[in-house]
Amino acid sequence: MLHLALLLAPLLSDPAGEAWTVALRPEEAAGYKANPSTLKTPLRQDLTQLALRRAAQGYDLALPGSALALKGVDLALFVPRIPAYARQNADLARYTLFQREFNRNEVKFGAVGDLADFKLANNCLKTGLWELMLDQKVESGNAMVFHAWFDFPREEYERVFQELNGRPFAEYAQLLAEYPGIDGMPAPLSELRQLVSERVVQVANLANETPVQFGEQKRKAKLLLNTGLATYADHWAPANQPVRTATFAEPGFYEPARPVSFDLSWLARPERALCRDVKVAGTQATEVEIAFANGHRLLVADRNLANLPVRAAAPDNDKDTLRLTFGIGTPDIYATAAERAAEQKEERPNWLMLLGPDGKQLDNHSRGVDRVFCWRDEGGKLHLYLIGYERILSVAHLVLDLASD
Repeated sequence: MLHLALLLAPLLSDPAGEAWTVALRPEEAAGYKANPSTLKTPLRQDLTQLALRRAAQGYDLALPGSALALKGVDLALFVPRIPAYARQNADLARYTLFQREFNRNEVKFGAVGDLADFKLANNCLKTGLWELMLDQKVESGNAMVFHAWFDFPREEYERVFQELNGRPFAEYAQLLAEYPGIDGMPAPLSELRQLVSERVVQVANLANETPVQFGEQKRKAKLLLNTGLATYADHWAPANQPVRTATFAEPGFYEPARPVSFDLSWLARPERALCRDVKVAGTQATEVEIAFANGHRLLVADRNLANLPVRAAAPDNDKDTLRLTFGIGTPDIYATAAERAAEQKEERPNWLMLLGPDGKQLDNHSRGVDRVFCWRDEGGKLHLYLIGYERILSVAHLVLDLASD
């Protein structure tokens, strides 16, 4: 059953009691053809509304026509929030907010009634476009029995945003109205962290390796539309460009018939790497920068980056890696309610950026890289798996010797 103690939200300043009835748009009973999720069909069609009420702590959710409900859920965990260490600069704040809004934020609330899991997500397509998913236990694991989209009440979304950030939503409404133009946006790193030391390190590109596939990449393999990409080098070969995948479109469908394309050839030539010791509001962190031949500069930083647990072998589950998403402190894509609450309370300094030769932001999304998974081997070397659009495929494996100079 649901562990309510893990879901209690901080007290909101407005009085409890306001309520909304929100329309749900269920996925069709048979599912859609390209759906990479494990389904138990026919998917339920009987749940068409979500009852939402602001409680003394958090929100109470119910699905009319069923006994399914959650109590005291902290829905503020789904609303973009600027961490304290990024609030001092307008460009940092903007970059933080749109990367948090336009990256998926999915939370598992655990067992409810006969369900194995009750899940909510702020998906990556549009402000206020959320999803509700219900799973049941099947022989092979969990399978989705209901999936629907809904629009979170706009005025309440704006109220929570202002309470979290201390700034009116109107200041950022245009920025968050649609996926922004990132190219050329300033990246004032000196406002984000204090440089302590810097050194050149060796970087290797494992071009002939078979791309790693964790669970999500295996499920989504059918969404890669190219054939014959057996190694990382195949992903970068000029003759194989563009690499094409199904697009993820509103309200939240993968559409192979409307593909999205990427030129990944820039990943073939990392020419230089730096390792920096930095401080963020008094907290030590490590930042690595990989400069590519075309001028792209990938910045990967985290408080724990240089001190990851040593592994005797490469991980076979992405949960055994440090998973970073583009932005500043962008929440992990998937988490339990307890994990998400702890993650946001901790505000661990981390960031992931793609910069041009002029030091300004580049749109990582259009250049085919959405996440980086990090782990450390027994020799102390740092491994970076670069994960592509919608986490469909791994596009590179870089290895850095942080001890080199």
